[in-house]
Amino acid sequence: MNNPALSNALEKVFDAGKNTDQILLELITAIAKILATDRCFLYVRDPKTRLGKVAFCYCRHQEVPDLTSDRFKQDSLGLEAKDPLFAAALSCRPTVFLNEGRGQRAKGRRID
Repeated sequence: MNNPALSNALEKVFDAGKNTDQILLELITAIAKILATDRCFLYVRDPKTRLGKVAFCYCRHQEVPDLTSDRFKQDSLGLEAKDPLFAAALSCRPTVFLNEGRGQRAKGRRID
């Protein structure tokens, strides 16, 4: 791993004997803080049924909606075409960053 701050944060997440839910929530929190994002979430999905949900979500500010859901939902029709981040995740492409404040797509970067 080339990012020492991320490496250190991940070591702290996995250090103590925590349950899986605690580890996953702390993991997305650490990633969001290292990347300085407003929101980071873990979306679990069954590609065969196209059912998914946000299992864990970290929001930096209260104004940012928490997407966590208890129930699985059917993907919206055409979601891949409407949402470039979802399309990138489904095709396992490198991370895409969007500048939502200005409505312009920012240059993507990978985290190794």
